[in-house]
Amino acid sequence: MIASESLYDDSGAPRWFEHPILRDRADIVALPLTRLAGIELMPVTITHSSNPISCRPTEMVSVVGYPFGRSGPGSLAIWAAGFIASEIGILWNGLPIILIDCRSRPGQSGSPVFAYRPSLFIRENGELQVPVPGTAGYRFLGVYGGRIHPDSDIGMVWNADCLRELVDSTSRS
Repeated sequence: MIASESLYDDSGAPRWFEHPILRDRADIVALPLTRLAGIELMPVTITHSSNPISCRPTEMVSVVGYPFGRSGPGSLAIWAAGFIASEIGILWNGLPIILIDCRSRPGQSGSPVFAYRPSLFIRENGELQVPVPGTAGYRFLGVYGGRIHPDSDIGMVWNADCLRELVDSTSRS
């Protein structure tokens, strides 16, 4: 089942919300969903303050989406693997963007980006120990926003903090 949402209300005004500070400089919006019959929502935690998953340059990430509008088996999303290519806490070109090195394709813009680890490591006395089986975890990093250049595999991810600001601003409107 494909659900669709109207982008404009009956008066022709946009239904979406822009980031409260970045406005049209950000390639993200929030759109209230109204047609949820038959749709299964998959909530994710946007904040990462207590998340144990390490996210530094060269660590693996996944862009979960539909490259070229195609799905995987069972009509599920395709997990494209890549690597963090910039420091997460530093602005890129003055914007809250994380750079990743990933062979993403058209159709993946707006896809969630996760750092997924099949096993988490336990820390004792500040030292990293062996992986613990059965302790898979993820950290939501943001949403994919396209490549920095058509000939590059370096992509832009609007970070989770920016998305949290956007979502929080919708409740004040």
